Amino acid sequence: GGEPVVEDVSDRFSYKASGVQGHLTHTLGRVTWGLDLRFERDEYERTENVANYDQDYFYTGVEIDLDVSDVMLLRFGLRQYRTSYDDRPARDLTGALLETNPAQEYAHSGVRLGITRQLGRAVELEADYLRLDRTDEFVGYYDYTQNVLRVRLSFRPTPRFDIALAGS
Repeated sequence: GGEPVVEDVSDRFSYKASGVQGHLTHTLGRVTWGLDLRFERDEYERTENVANYDQDYFYTGVEIDLDVSDVMLLRFGLRQYRTSYDDRPARDLTGALLETNPAQEYAHSGVRLGITRQLGRAVELEADYLRLDRTDEFVGYYDYTQNVLRVRLSFRPTPRFDIALAGS
């Protein structure tokens, strides 16, 4: 061996973020729908060794919950968001980072399906699936699809006591 090389990188990824977000929920009988909107601006400290990560993030999500019975709820959701970098160049299809390439921009779109079921007075089981597609808006070098399955079991024997176990 030898001594491990330790390098302080705290000055390379220091940033400030600011933004606004809004959420609207409305219930019409057995249907509840919600709308989420978010905008965030991240500005990184300038360094010579690291590409500029300054970026804008726009998010829109719509959720619809349908009470199909007193013990079961179905959930459907759509989400759309975009990340746009100021100066960080996109990669071409060979993976090269050329200065002539446009700035990175990613579009995400997804669908969420879920179910919640009461299992007695104090136990609830929830499961949902999210499929999210990311598109690299230049030539597709960073395209990917993400699949997420989430399961949550909660136990609430009294209004002041709640225990939950979740996994993704």
